[in-house]
Amino acid sequence: MGTTTRVPAQRVGWQHRVRTVTPWVAGAAVLVFGLAGCSDSDSDGESTPTASSSASAASSEDSAQALTDQYLRSPSPTPSALATVNGTITTLTHGQEPAQAQILSLRTTDVSTVLRWSLSTSSADVQPDPVQFSVGKLHTNTGAIQLISRSTNQRFEVNRWLLEDERSCTCSGTPVKLGPTGVELSAEFPPLPDAVTEVQVQIPGFPAASVPVSRA
Repeated sequence: MGTTTRVPAQRVGWQHRVRTVTPWVAGAAVLVFGLAGCSDSDSDGESTPTASSSASAASSEDSAQALTDQYLRSPSPTPSALATVNGTITTLTHGQEPAQAQILSLRTTDVSTVLRWSLSTSSADVQPDPVQFSVGKLHTNTGAIQLISRSTNQRFEVNRWLLEDERSCTCSGTPVKLGPTGVELSAEFPPLPDAVTEVQVQIPGFPAASVPVSRA
């Protein structure tokens, strides 16, 4: 087997996450305001709400509120994992602790590759040692993950904010606490070559997980 080529991390700019309003919630709000503004004109040209329009507006407002409450109460969907691996993490209080990592998605574009994964432990209130997953000097990130392409003999590292100091990366911070419910994390890598259809996700303390590559 040939030597694996290290692909250096890229220096990238700031990115902002935008929350999108759910269309039917926004539509319900527009319906409420539209109906609330409906009225009948009297003989003096002044607009006077009728009993029927007021009742209709109130009913629509109740319906919109009911839909909003239902949406807010609905649990977030849990994506199925592409791969699950068991390993150990170093903790701040209990030494080594059994843990589980799940690869949720791996998507590459012409600009970057984004990995979504989760980390959990069977015990509650476990405090992981940030050094295990960190790159750079601050030890507050999860940037030590790597993507390995066996087909092209390449190793991809997480993108960095400041390459000269290696102080941070385009990735999640180290979780403060872990437990049975997985904590979702993410990391951004350089784009993968077109020939790469599968990679191994290497997380410190865990065996490599082979996952398919999704393309935009």
